[in-house]
Amino acid sequence: MPKKISWHEMVKEILKEIGKNRGYDVSESEKEMMFAKKFAIYEGDKRAKHTLSYKPDVVWKEGHRYRAVFEVEYVNPNRITQTTTKRKYAIGSLMLAYLAMINKSVNSLVFITNSENLCSEIALYLKLAEIEYSEENTFWAVLPVITRSSLKKNLEDYTINKWKL
Repeated sequence: MPKKISWHEMVKEILKEIGKNRGYDVSESEKEMMFAKKFAIYEGDKRAKHTLSYKPDVVWKEGHRYRAVFEVEYVNPNRITQTTTKRKYAIGSLMLAYLAMINKSVNSLVFITNSENLCSEIALYLKLAEIEYSEENTFWAVLPVITRSSLKKNLEDYTINKWKL
């Protein structure tokens, strides 16, 4: 009996498929984008070496330019308290994605979730933070848990028709 695919995995698969059909180099969980070579931070009495990096869920590339990076966040509707944890994680991912926009020539950041609450909190955060690229280069969608075919149709409509990716 085949394993039931999760909403998160289904969205990632569909985004990969749409990207390939549009002629992009596509990867799921792109190799880490490095923003800084090793830098030192004090940890206790020692100086430890760190590297700042980012690993998006799905990436669409054109040559050496990143056309779009996608962050996909699923919130279990039966666990309302999960939204707070996901919000903190999503904001951290968004900040790293903005570093990617600045340092790695990323054109667009796309945030996809199944939670209206999470999406509105992220939109509010972006408005409050007044991040330079947020208005014209950041897109988000709330897509409920539905069939694969309707999810694909919605994602195609957003990525191709609405956002022009």
